[in-house]
Amino acid sequence: TKTPDTYSAGRVLEHLLTGEYSSSPTKAIVKMKEIYGQEPPRSFQRLLRRMVRRDYLLRPSPAELRILAQDALKDLRKNNPFTFDALVPLADAGINFGISSSS
Repeated sequence: TKTPDTYSAGRVLEHLLTGEYSSSPTKAIVKMKEIYGQEPPRSFQRLLRRMVRRDYLLRPSPAELRILAQDALKDLRKNNPFTFDALVPLADAGINFGISSSS
């Protein structure tokens, strides 16, 4: 269905940009500001907040999601805080694939 996929995609986006899952989109945006030195554009914040709303009825439809994503991309092209040099290294992101290093 559309809304669990939208929610999951939003959470993956959040993890890719912060290296963690936050308890709220606001905390994720604060973490992005700490990592990248500036807040992401308001359109990107709106996209993320709408994608991860707890109430699935308030998440965007596929058509709304497309518009939100287009707006965010347009603004990110003008001012992209997610530079390559600022990205969280995957080794420091604490990604656990469920594989134990000990046998």
